[in-house]
Amino acid sequence: MKNIHLNNKKTASGTGMLMALLTVLALGMLVVFYLFLPTDNLVLHISLWVFLVLVLLVFNLGGFCYVDLSTENASLDIKYYNLFPFGRKYKRILLPLTKIETLKITSGLGTIGRKLVVVAKNNGQAAKYPKVGLAACDTAYIIELKALVDKLK
Repeated sequence: MKNIHLNNKKTASGTGMLMALLTVLALGMLVVFYLFLPTDNLVLHISLWVFLVLVLLVFNLGGFCYVDLSTENASLDIKYYNLFPFGRKYKRILLPLTKIETLKITSGLGTIGRKLVVVAKNNGQAAKYPKVGLAACDTAYIIELKALVDKLK
């Protein structure tokens, strides 16, 4: 099998910057509300907090990851980390291609929540690895990844 190397460095940096700007915007609106507006508008107060919480939840749990995937030496090597700045951990999945039982892309709400699922055989049992978020990947990356998934089937 030909060696394949895919990463989403360009789109991940842009997506991470956009989500960080949305977070700063939500925080900035809260600061402006508390410091400069003398009104006690409860609806505005609650909606600003809901907006901030939604942005943080989508950013953290939406599957926005940097993903570097390669197939070298007859093995699948997936390196990834979440773009959310707090609690960021580098993770890696390294498996021989012969042990992979299932490799599929699950859909989400548009691009948000789209994930790569890896299931491999380990000592005769199916081992399900953590899902890799693909929300920060562009369509060209997803098309290439789908071609890889079809090739491995």
